[in-house]
Amino acid sequence: MEKFKDTCRRLLSIALNLFVLCMEPIALPLSWDWGQEQIFTFYTEDSNIFAAAVCTLVALWQLRCIFTGGELPVWLKKLKFMATSCLLLTFMTVVLVLAPMVGEGGLYLLLWTSSTRYHHLLNPVLVFVSFVFLEREPRLPARLPPSHQTSAAQNRFPARMPAHHSTVCRGICSYTSKKG
Repeated sequence: MEKFKDTCRRLLSIALNLFVLCMEPIALPLSWDWGQEQIFTFYTEDSNIFAAAVCTLVALWQLRCIFTGGELPVWLKKLKFMATSCLLLTFMTVVLVLAPMVGEGGLYLLLWTSSTRYHHLLNPVLVFVSFVFLEREPRLPARLPPSHQTSAAQNRFPARMPAHHSTVCRGICSYTSKKG
C-alpha cells in the first residue's frame, strides 16, 4: 500500500511539473506579442522560464524514481526550491503590491488575462503545491552549513539590488508616470 501511495504521489508530481512545462509555450508567445525581446528583461518571464526548465528535470527524475525507488537528488530539490521561491515572489508582488496599485479590477487584470494567467497565477500555485505537498523527500536542511553562512555585516550591505526590487520599482514608476 505504501508503494502505491508513493507512486501516486510521484505521478501527480510529474503531472503538475509537466503542466507547468506545457503552459510556458502558451504563455511565452502571449508575452512576446506584448513586448518582443524586451520580455526577457522582466523577472516574471525569466523566473517562469527557469521554473519550466526545473519542472522538466523534476518530472523526468520522478519518472526515474518510480522505477528505481530512489528520491530526488538534493541539487535538484534545491533548484526546485529556488524556482518555487522565485514564482512565489512574483505571485506575492502581484497580489500585495501591483494589483492594489491598479485599483478596481487589478487582481483580475494581473492574475487572469493573457500570459498573466500562467505567469502570475497558475505556475506559481502549481509549483508551490508540487514542491510542498508532493516532493517532500529529500528534506532540505533548515540552515546552511557553517561554510556557506555569511557574517551579519555581509548581509547588511548587499553588493547590488536584487532583481525583484528593480522590477517592483519599475512597476511603481511606470504606474505613477501614467497617473500623473
